Amino acid sequence: MQVEHSVHKVTSVEIVGPYRLRVGFGDGLSRTIDFQPVLEGELYSP
Repeated sequence: MQVEHSVHKVTSVEIVGPYRLRVGFGDGLSRTIDFQPVLEGELYSP
């Protein structure tokens, strides 16, 4: 099974808080993404 993913052009990134980035895309949309759940856990813990 092959999964197809869209490619989105990132045009800007802004730090908006701990673990949170506001990412702007080439189509004019922007989203705030919380990376805390991604960065917690066994892989990144001391």
